Amino acid sequence: MVSEDSHETPLCDASQLAEYAPVSIMCFNCQGEITFVNDWHLHHFARDRRTREDYIGRSIFELPGIVSSGLAQQVEEVFNGDTVQVENVFTSEFSGGQTGYQSMRAIPIKKEGRLIGGIVIREDVTKYVLSEKRVVDSERKIKALLNASRDAAILVDPGGGLLALNEEAARRRGNTVEALLGTSSSAFLPPEPARQRKERLALALRDKKPLCFQEESGDRVSSVCIYPVVDDSGEVYALAEFSQDITEQLRRETELVQARIMAESANVMKSQFLANISHELRTPLNGILGMAQVGLTENPNEELTDCLEVIRDSAVRLTNTINNLLDLADIEAGAIEPIVKEFDLFELMHSMANNFAVQAKLKGLSLELSIRPGVPRSVCGDEFRLRQTLVCIMSNALKCTGQGRIDLTVGPADNVPPESAWATLVFSVEDTGVGIEKERMNCIFDSFTLAEDVLTKRRSGVGIGLCIARNLVTLMGGEIAASSEPGKGSRFFFTLRLAKPRPADPLAAAPLDNAAHDGARRILLVEDETINRLMTTTLLKRMGHKVFQAENGVEALRALSQDKVDAILMDIQMPLMDGIEATHHIRQGEVPGLDKSVPIIALTAYAREKDRKRFLELGMDDFVPKPLVAEDLFRALEQCLAGRAPVEPGPPQA
Repeated sequence: MVSEDSHETPLCDASQLAEYAPVSIMCFNCQGEITFVNDWHLHHFARDRRTREDYIGRSIFELPGIVSSGLAQQVEEVFNGDTVQVENVFTSEFSGGQTGYQSMRAIPIKKEGRLIGGIVIREDVTKYVLSEKRVVDSERKIKALLNASRDAAILVDPGGGLLALNEEAARRRGNTVEALLGTSSSAFLPPEPARQRKERLALALRDKKPLCFQEESGDRVSSVCIYPVVDDSGEVYALAEFSQDITEQLRRETELVQARIMAESANVMKSQFLANISHELRTPLNGILGMAQVGLTENPNEELTDCLEVIRDSAVRLTNTINNLLDLADIEAGAIEPIVKEFDLFELMHSMANNFAVQAKLKGLSLELSIRPGVPRSVCGDEFRLRQTLVCIMSNALKCTGQGRIDLTVGPADNVPPESAWATLVFSVEDTGVGIEKERMNCIFDSFTLAEDVLTKRRSGVGIGLCIARNLVTLMGGEIAASSEPGKGSRFFFTLRLAKPRPADPLAAAPLDNAAHDGARRILLVEDETINRLMTTTLLKRMGHKVFQAENGVEALRALSQDKVDAILMDIQMPLMDGIEATHHIRQGEVPGLDKSVPIIALTAYAREKDRKRFLELGMDDFVPKPLVAEDLFRALEQCLAGRAPVEPGPPQA
């Protein structure tokens, strides 16, 4: 309880208040001598390093905190009867030795109108000043960051008033930052965009979710995003908006789209040109090569044989050059994909050796094939691309070898554990040719690279065979390398991992093994070129086959409805009905009585990888490009007819 006279008796006197006050308080007389210092000063300003006795009687103008902060002059004004107040002054040395910031208030003390001294009240505001400096510094950095941005950034209140903005936002509005603060963010927009902006701000404010959109202003287009800014209670108190001018970006994107369309159009035109030029070159080449092969089957005299072999070899060289150029274009365009199927690896290797044996013999070279133990006969892979790879490497060896030998070898890879489902094989071509200089070894697999100078070269070729070989090996998942010694020869080798086929069901295979076939088959040749029909028919008859002819797809379907055949050799480009449409009718079972699975071999001058893939996907069983090489045709027929009994002559039974 408070006594009735408690208002007359103070709870504490002025000195007690000074002691308890959380500031430094000092009193001094008219001579500037300190007469009082409170405990707070001793504990905080002096850091307990000095006692009250260190201050009493000492001149206030000698204190480090007064001297180092330059406040002595302000304190002296007290003797003029003035009250002085100074804020946030840096002090390099407080009484406790520390640095910091202080605020000071100096008040004169009068008694009966006469000045008797003064009071100095000081407060350590270091934490406040440093915190304020950090805020100012942070704001300065943020402002510099925003002003350095090419994007416009603004902060608006819920009503759309501008709270803050960067220089880019001000520039777009045609004014300064200072002049725009407090104005409406929609003030400088035409009526319709201004209405849309207000609606979007309201939507972002209502949903409390970011909102992004495109905004047009004159001939400029901006990408705008609005982000709600919420307080601790989750209420939106501002909206941050960032606007990026995307006019140039949209223009570049449009140009890129147009450039892509033009590039694709040019690529289509290039592909059409290559397809057409390939077709036009292959068709007469087919006649030249074919008739040379036919002539060689007639047992001509030695002189004529030499002439025919020159014609044949020249046509083959020209064909290989065309094939390589087209394949390189497909490889660079990424238009080649491996087609995996089961094939006889031994047959492929023997076929390769036989095909190059004649050319090797003409140069006086020996060619040896070695299939080492552990190589499976049947494997799964891209037979066509493997054969093409070996052709590229063998052709290179043949060109670079003037005397000696060429060895073609396949064997299991060393240091590779055997697998039940896979075979890792190394294919090698070694020659005793001229070899390759060390400085050229790093680029022998590059496009259009020769191992000798162009003007003094002794061997034919345009320098793309090994490049194609490298790309094809990579396509099949393998690796290729080479070693060479000038004057002694070279070795090119590559490693492939080929799948082993699953063992066939012996019961299912039995009927095929027992199928009777005597080698003579009934073949329908569908070809519109007279020379090609003559040449192909002659080759087939030399094999003992009976050949029926049709000049287009319409005649082919008519012939198939009248007589049975074992296989069909189908040209692609023909009048009235092309080979693709004719194949479709056959595979759909639209020829009464005809076995719709009858083997169909594409026989065409469209010989690019995408053509080969497309024809196989459309239901053809194999693909033999023009100009025809007799061995390729015979091999395709043999593979397609393997296990199929010869048909009996006569019309199909519907």
